[in-house]
Amino acid sequence: MHRGMKRIIPAVSAMILIVLLALAGCSRFGGSTMDKIEKANEKVHEASEKLDDAKDKLGDAKDKLSKAARKLKEITKRHAKSRRQLKTSDDLKLRDVSGNGSAFVFKYGGEEFRAEYMPDNWTIYDSYKILNRKDIQIICKALSDIHPVHGRDLKSYRTPKDMTYEWQQHNIVYDALPDGSRWKESTRNVDLDPYDQGKSYKEIYEDRTGKEFDLNDFI
Repeated sequence: MHRGMKRIIPAVSAMILIVLLALAGCSRFGGSTMDKIEKANEKVHEASEKLDDAKDKLGDAKDKLSKAARKLKEITKRHAKSRRQLKTSDDLKLRDVSGNGSAFVFKYGGEEFRAEYMPDNWTIYDSYKILNRKDIQIICKALSDIHPVHGRDLKSYRTPKDMTYEWQQHNIVYDALPDGSRWKESTRNVDLDPYDQGKSYKEIYEDRTGKEFDLNDFI
């Protein structure tokens, strides 16, 4: 249950209890008993309406979370079914366009992609377009063969497998965020560096947005 709803429902229930207690003792305090009963009924009615509103908000919150969870599940399922297009790294036609090993281009799915290297970091531009896990691993292997990247401990080196995992997590965040989200652009390209090794899409989301992961942001 949403934290806000947990606070609202007990508060409304307490209000109803207070009104009923006041009603029970109204004859002791003098005045018009009927007036007090009428006012008490009004308060009970108001409290009941607030309780109904709280239940409606709780239902809406549950619906939103269910919708976001379904969306994430559909995205991961679609990514898993993406068609493989590479057999070996030779199919990439990877070439150095900088002349000094800092910028490369490769072919994939009829498009040309750019990969740039700076110490301990590979940036692949428009990486969100490449979804097939095996193809991503071939690309990561080809790039790391040219320039390996350290792991998070800055002693070991990242493997094509864990680089692939990070790339896929980026893709999930990119596809899950709605168009127009100011956070979407930051996951359009993937940076394969030591610091994001092993991070889930939730952790990547929190790093990029600076806020706690919230499924409501994905709908």
